[in-house]
Amino acid sequence: MQIAQRFLELVSQRGERRQTLHRVYRHLLDRELFLRAYTNLTTGATVDERVLQRIEAILTQLRAGTYQWQPSRGRSRPNADTLGAGDQLVQEVLRLVLAAYYEPQGSLYAHWLRPQRDCHTALTAIVRTWRGTHWFIEGGSAGCFTQIDSDHLLPIIARSINDARLLKLLRGRLAAGSETDWRDQQTYSGTPQGGGLGSLLANLYLNEFDAYVATVLLPQYNRGAARKGHPETDDRRLYYVRYADAFLLGFVGPYAEAEAINAAVTASFTSLALTRTATKPLITNATTDTVKFLNYELGMPRNAKGQANGRRTADSTPSLQVPTDVVARWQRHYQRAGRPFHRAELLHLSDYAIVATYSAELQSLFTYYALAHDVVRKLQPVKYACTQSLVKTLASKHQKPGAWVWKNYGQHLPTGGSAIVATLTRANQAPLVASCGAAPLRFTPTARLDDGATCSPRRQAGPPVD
Repeated sequence: MQIAQRFLELVSQRGERRQTLHRVYRHLLDRELFLRAYTNLTTGATVDERVLQRIEAILTQLRAGTYQWQPSRGRSRPNADTLGAGDQLVQEVLRLVLAAYYEPQGSLYAHWLRPQRDCHTALTAIVRTWRGTHWFIEGGSAGCFTQIDSDHLLPIIARSINDARLLKLLRGRLAAGSETDWRDQQTYSGTPQGGGLGSLLANLYLNEFDAYVATVLLPQYNRGAARKGHPETDDRRLYYVRYADAFLLGFVGPYAEAEAINAAVTASFTSLALTRTATKPLITNATTDTVKFLNYELGMPRNAKGQANGRRTADSTPSLQVPTDVVARWQRHYQRAGRPFHRAELLHLSDYAIVATYSAELQSLFTYYALAHDVVRKLQPVKYACTQSLVKTLASKHQKPGAWVWKNYGQHLPTGGSAIVATLTRANQAPLVASCGAAPLRFTPTARLDDGATCSPRRQAGPPVD
């Protein structure tokens, strides 16, 4: 796949230099690109003769310009038996090329679908730089994926990619619609669902808003020297960060100007044919209230510090906290009427699988909220409820008391406390070991999500409904 890799590297270089791309469509007809796309989608599954035949059939249609998109059927992972007409393969090829070109041009303030960026980098940027913020201006797009208009999106792409056949292929996908209840549903707006291409196109579209904030609002509302001691009355600071369709601005200045910024943001959304979410006040006093961003509570606690010009100054650094409602939802996942209970839906699993399930839930929660200053205090009750529920589930499966579970599965930790450990023996292989309760619960200001982590903000809002 060296030719495909070299092509993507050249595309990335042109993107970094912001040079226009030409004749991209003909490079999509490279079989190596499709093999790479198949490997990405199937996590390295073996390429057999059936796959090669399907790829060749797709390439034949693309060369002839007769390729027909099918309505999207959701997010199922393709394999040799479910590739169907090959839409997911073609989407992945398009994603590879467009990502290589547009990623180097991505906004510094966007943290979604970016290499080495995630929820934690967005939140860390706020904690490290948004010092002294007076007002939070929050928002997002109501139904971002379904609202994006192809009549607005395609001209954005056409500004930097001069290839009519590629644009026609993208337009066909955007218009293909979805299949619901065995009926085709025509779409008039929105990005394709069921693959990474839709997310990339949505991010590309929202990059227009990033550019507006970076080139218009930030220069207009940033003035004066760096804030040290008591600021001058005409000093202003405006901060911005975005993850997916959720954004947050922090403003140091009077409320009247915060209102003007808020109005400008709404006008920008309107110009992009997007509807801004407005389920609650969009401007929040940062020193007296908190906002929820990426399922963290964000506030600016005031601490008296030092003297400046004969007056005490107020210095504030952003504080991240675990939302109380998140704690309550996770506790309800393991408790009923305030008491831990066994989870009947897990009783058919092996002991190892049961412990691994609880462990994965707990570790995911700990990892996501490691940036919260109160993570230990807030999540310790969840850890206790989780462990007790696990004990009751194992006890129910084996028809034994909880003391039996602790005797047979309990393990004391060198750092204090205990964990539930289960082992799955395998013939001629090392045993698999799962433990729940061994993971440390601590505030980690440098925490980062692993690549491909599933600790999304929506996932951590609460457990799945049983």
